[in-house]
Amino acid sequence: LLVSIALDSSGVSEALMHLAHTRVAVGDTCNCDIYYDASRYDVTASMAGISVRHKGVPGGDVFTLQSQLRRCSIRKPLLLGLPVYYSTTTRSFVASTHIRLLRAFGVPIQEDRGALPEFFLYRYVTAPRTLFQGISSLPIGGSFNASFGGGEIAATSPTWTDVFRKSTTLYHLEESAARIKEDLEHSIDSLRSRREQVTCLMSGGVDSSILFKMCQGHLSLRASHSTGYPFEADEFNDERKYAETAAAIFGSEHTYHAFTIQDFLQGVVESIDHAEVPVVAMQSALLDLVLNRALPDDQRIVISGQGADSLFGLSIMYHYQETRRVTKPALAPVFKLLANTLGRLPQGDHQFPWARMHAFSKRRWDLDFGNVNHGLWLMGEFADKDWVKSTFNVDDEALLAGRRAAIGQFSINNVLDAFTVLDFVSDVAYMQDVWGKLGEFRGRWISFPFNSPELIRVANHTPWGEKMSQHKRLLRRAGQMAGVPDSILFRPKRTFGISARRWAAPGGVLESLFRVTAPVV
Repeated sequence: LLVSIALDSSGVSEALMHLAHTRVAVGDTCNCDIYYDASRYDVTASMAGISVRHKGVPGGDVFTLQSQLRRCSIRKPLLLGLPVYYSTTTRSFVASTHIRLLRAFGVPIQEDRGALPEFFLYRYVTAPRTLFQGISSLPIGGSFNASFGGGEIAATSPTWTDVFRKSTTLYHLEESAARIKEDLEHSIDSLRSRREQVTCLMSGGVDSSILFKMCQGHLSLRASHSTGYPFEADEFNDERKYAETAAAIFGSEHTYHAFTIQDFLQGVVESIDHAEVPVVAMQSALLDLVLNRALPDDQRIVISGQGADSLFGLSIMYHYQETRRVTKPALAPVFKLLANTLGRLPQGDHQFPWARMHAFSKRRWDLDFGNVNHGLWLMGEFADKDWVKSTFNVDDEALLAGRRAAIGQFSINNVLDAFTVLDFVSDVAYMQDVWGKLGEFRGRWISFPFNSPELIRVANHTPWGEKMSQHKRLLRRAGQMAGVPDSILFRPKRTFGISARRWAAPGGVLESLFRVTAPVV
């Protein structure tokens, strides 16, 4: 989808002409052009204005224009699962789901070096900033308004979703779990007319198991799919074990899709090309391979549980909840000593988290999110922060500017709410944009049922003491109500990641990626 408004007539690149084209005259010197994939968007156009709706998304109005009032609005519905980029000047406005369409339209595509520090520390950039100079991205659930008249286009700052706004209503565990179950079932039921096109990825974790069980019951889904890293040894492949044991319990026709290392390396390159941005996690390459090579062609709707963790309790939130009474500044030296001694002893993949407790004890955990030493900023850190600061010559204030601006858009009364909100509008939103673009390139739509506004509202109005007295307690209770066996819901959590020593060792797969990336880095 590409939308452009110009105050004077301008030529349109032939590169866009393969898409459907609609034009509406807004005034004597202003025209609005829409280029869109007719299989994905419904466009209603008249002299009164234009409406663009994504066919697969409930409440999926992406763009509206009112000609007589000379104003337009671009939206990013919570369930869209695609980025919405935009660029404005006083004479023109252009928005698109694809960077390549912006480039074809004539928008210069240049790196925003100022965004690199946040990218290298967290692996992505928080909306509305992007990695592209002069191009912004709508926050998930947000909107952007522009008016035109008097010889110029006036644009507003983007609005943010109000789905996390609190009311006085509280839902206790049983009622909340029942409402969440009903909402997820409603999301699955909405696909009943297209059930032959639906498939569900099942890792065997809590989120995907609940969704598969509902698809099985409401859509008569029989087949399930999973995959894993080709360079992972069988004895460490927990994802395969979890997926196959869950499939056996559900009685599904499960396929574990095994790819070669060469497949994976090609998947990394292709997934970045299709997403048009860095893809955050190595799982993205696996997803692209499954979408391209594993799923039947007629399975066009792919159900994903991505996004559930932030709503029901990230690991860092649970660890804070569990240790908050002892992770005090006065004990920081003790935790550091224990981390430096006991933490070095060989203990397999699972070690007691002395280092984490040391990091927690040095941070603030109040509601002062303006403080650069707040524990909130630990969430999602992946790189060496000192290296990032030194390499780009930035301080903590500059490094955290985008994330602090994002959390500043919301009224937060509980520190755990801050983790949920920030993760949802940053990591979750970015990852879903990436996966949505991968799906679109492969001719599929990725559905994210946990983005349902009603589900988010209910989870947000459940007290943390009930929601997370144990990890993901609320979601597990909803799973019990949906008929998912306790043997799946309450087995030990796995991250389904892979230890760096098994992929980044000398001679490992990482060296192959270095050879691919070196010419452009």
